[in-house]
Amino acid sequence: MCKLAKLFFTYYLYFLICLFSLFDTTKNIQAAKHPYIVSLAPNITEMLFFLGAGDHIVGITRFCNYPPKLVKSKSQVGDLRNPNIEKILALKPDKILLTNEGNSYETYKSLKTLKLPLVVLEINKIQDVFKSMHSLVSLIGLGKKAINRINEFKTNIQLFQKKRMDLEKKQKSKKSNKQPKPLSVLWVYSINPLIVAGPSTFVSEIIYLSGGNNIVKQKGIQRYPRFSMEKVISLNPDVIIHSIPFTEKKRVIRFWRNYKILKAVSKQTLFFVDPDIVDRPGPRLVKGITEVEKLLKKSKELM
Repeated sequence: MCKLAKLFFTYYLYFLICLFSLFDTTKNIQAAKHPYIVSLAPNITEMLFFLGAGDHIVGITRFCNYPPKLVKSKSQVGDLRNPNIEKILALKPDKILLTNEGNSYETYKSLKTLKLPLVVLEINKIQDVFKSMHSLVSLIGLGKKAINRINEFKTNIQLFQKKRMDLEKKQKSKKSNKQPKPLSVLWVYSINPLIVAGPSTFVSEIIYLSGGNNIVKQKGIQRYPRFSMEKVISLNPDVIIHSIPFTEKKRVIRFWRNYKILKAVSKQTLFFVDPDIVDRPGPRLVKGITEVEKLLKKSKELM
């Protein structure tokens, strides 16, 4: 009887082990079908919500503020440059998403050392936004609705591209003398030090699609070069646009008042735009281009 009891206990224990293994496998299958994601960049967070994948997000940075109502329910894991790794680990994500520009190499290295599941999205141009969105669709396993949203977004961008191409065709025609040239734009990120957008930046494309030309066009220059005021005066742009927090607006205006020799200052074509809609390569790009287009149109009226 004792031997029979031992045999029964052995089979019962084996049964329990198999049962728990089955539950564990089920959990893994569910995770694969519904991956949980930590987004370490605001533009990635916006893309995920745009594609209808908000329910996959378990963690975001403190700078992820859009869509405002939806991000409130997500756990914050610090900022882009120095995320809280303990908080990330506690969320047990299937994927951690980063960008090549927004996040630091130190952050990437720290996460990679822990052998965490990282995905880095390289976004340097507008074309890369489309590619990144498609990558997210494949990564998460999103359906046709997400693809349709990408196509709609792409169509809206192509309308700006067509408008710019039509403008260039008119300028090359025999009546080109009657066509006003695109305004030259200096895009400023900071005044102390004076940091501007170079020709290979994402923002330079925004200027182009909005109907203007980035006045910083030297080949081989840094993506975000530091300029002296002497350099700015020598370039003398038609328009100066700042993508900085609006709380800095008064201080920036006071700074430029000392340089009325500049066209943009004397003609009052000095503008500010919400950095969130132009500095984040994501779905609000259409809104950003539209806003800059309006500013350039206003500039033409003032000149």
